[in-house]
Amino acid sequence: MDVLVTGGTGFVGANLVRELIGDGHRVRVLARKGGDRRALEGCSVDIAEGDLAMAVISARIVRASNPTRGSPLPATRAARRTSTARRRRASERRRSG
Repeated sequence: MDVLVTGGTGFVGANLVRELIGDGHRVRVLARKGGDRRALEGCSVDIAEGDLAMAVISARIVRASNPTRGSPLPATRAARRTSTARRRRASERRRSG
């Protein structure tokens, strides 16, 4: 599976990256331009430069994390649909009850 990790240059993130690679995943890390990447030394990862503080993450980075399979975040979309459906049902119950 292709995985995009934010914070992958930090202590926890770098250990997560190593675990994911060990489990056979292809990993891409979102890292700040000019940030310290020593924690990833020896790891076979793709590094995309960027910052979550930006208003919009580049679509190129997201597509690059999963270029062949439509949306890279199908579970997120499914969770969003489920959450929306639950809110709709709760709202309908409040109105009818």
